[in-house]
Amino acid sequence: MLVIIGLSYYSIFTATLSKEAEKAAEVAEIEYTMRLSAKENEKAIAEIEESIRAARARAEADAEFYRASRLAEADSLRLTPQFLELERYRAMASNSKVYFASLSGENPFLTSSSGHSKNEKASDPSQGDIPASLADLVGSEFFTSVLENVSSLKQLGSGVLEGLIKSALSSEGDEIAESSVKINSNPLDE
Repeated sequence: MLVIIGLSYYSIFTATLSKEAEKAAEVAEIEYTMRLSAKENEKAIAEIEESIRAARARAEADAEFYRASRLAEADSLRLTPQFLELERYRAMASNSKVYFASLSGENPFLTSSSGHSKNEKASDPSQGDIPASLADLVGSEFFTSVLENVSSLKQLGSGVLEGLIKSALSSEGDEIAESSVKINSNPLDE
């Protein structure tokens, strides 16, 4: 009987050990599965972050290319002959002390180049009632070159050109500037 009791305790003990071993094995399997899924999740997250970094770098490169292409296009438009001519006139208008005034108060572009006096030009019937200084201006080479450039820049609009001419002639007084705009508007209308 003792042997039977010992065997029953042994069988109970081994059964208990086997149940505990099974539980430990199940726990180990669950922990292993959790670690494996955590590693897979970390790997998937790293792949997603890497794809985000690559997409961001690609977007920045595309933006830089677009910016550079737009800058090149703007530079090519900026270097057209019409734009360069317009910039030349803007520079002349902004630098008016050098080009349109002198220390003596007389405009060097309004001097008579043909040897006629101001009174003779003012009395010329072809000039009408134009002031003498404006008559000198109409006959000067400067004025003819301005008119040629005005006709070449006609596509830019008459407002810009009228402003340039007004600023060029502003040192001679308001009435000369107004009458010169009237004179200059005729070649633009042709």
